[in-house]
Amino acid sequence: MEVDDHGVSSTKIGGGRLKSIVWNHFDKIKTIDRKDKAQCKYCKKLLGGASKNGTKHLHAHMKKCIQKRLHDKGKGQTFLIPKVTQGRQELTAGGYNEENARKDLACAIIMREYPLSIVNHVRFRRFLATLQPQFQCPSRNTIKKEIFNVYDFEKSIVMKLLDTNEGRVAITSDMWTASNQKKGYMAVTTRYIDSSWTFQSRILRY
Repeated sequence: MEVDDHGVSSTKIGGGRLKSIVWNHFDKIKTIDRKDKAQCKYCKKLLGGASKNGTKHLHAHMKKCIQKRLHDKGKGQTFLIPKVTQGRQELTAGGYNEENARKDLACAIIMREYPLSIVNHVRFRRFLATLQPQFQCPSRNTIKKEIFNVYDFEKSIVMKLLDTNEGRVAITSDMWTASNQKKGYMAVTTRYIDSSWTFQSRILRY
């Protein structure tokens, strides 16, 4: 019996072979209260693992698991990178891929609402060159295209999740004005409870 970082006591179940291909990405475990659970090998999330639950919700989790996305990124130069888990920093194997680096830069701009002109800042470009000399900092127009590529990719994932969702969804609209541009925006958002009874909120369009 083992106790993981989430405080869950469990033992792995032996026995017959699990036939669904999704079980290549999950460990079937039994909790201390004798409930069957499926634990994601990447993010360690616990989902229903009893045979009566089927595997549809496990496939849905694989499509949105961020840790699996990082695991599946392209092959490139291998090196050690810091990884923070439960407040502790560890070294783990990673790889350099310029395409993935551009995507991560685009995601950083999206998340923090940085101006696109940041890629033209001399000090920022020097900082990137110090971290990875092989990385070619993209132009403003290139990073703009990358941001739209991220949007299209994330939108396709959301639409697939909605297609596999068996319950109802609520669609709402929100309006706001950007303080720096004085422009009005409207976002269409969907909210629903997924198959693992987790509340989800996704922006469909703005």
